[in-house]
Amino acid sequence: LLNFARGEIIDGEAVKDMWNSGRLTGKYISDFADPYLQGHPKHIVLPHLGASTEEAEDNSAAMAADTVKAFLETGTIRNSVNFPQTVLEEKEGLIGARIC
Repeated sequence: LLNFARGEIIDGEAVKDMWNSGRLTGKYISDFADPYLQGHPKHIVLPHLGASTEEAEDNSAAMAADTVKAFLETGTIRNSVNFPQTVLEEKEGLIGARIC
């Protein structure tokens, strides 16, 4: 069983039950760990490498730089993991409300 999309598309508890009952004999290979299957010898977790190409790393670095620049110049917060997106309106005639 191969899953390289998202872990949520597989019901880990059901897979474990199928292994235990003998209805599933093969391995489950994924790039997302499943808490129900953690440590099971038939669950193989590979590194998730979706953003590990040179182009993806360059794009990620540019996005991070643009995000930090926007925050420093205007206070705008984008792409935050644990803070809501906040986009402040630009005032006519002002280049930015620098906070540093």
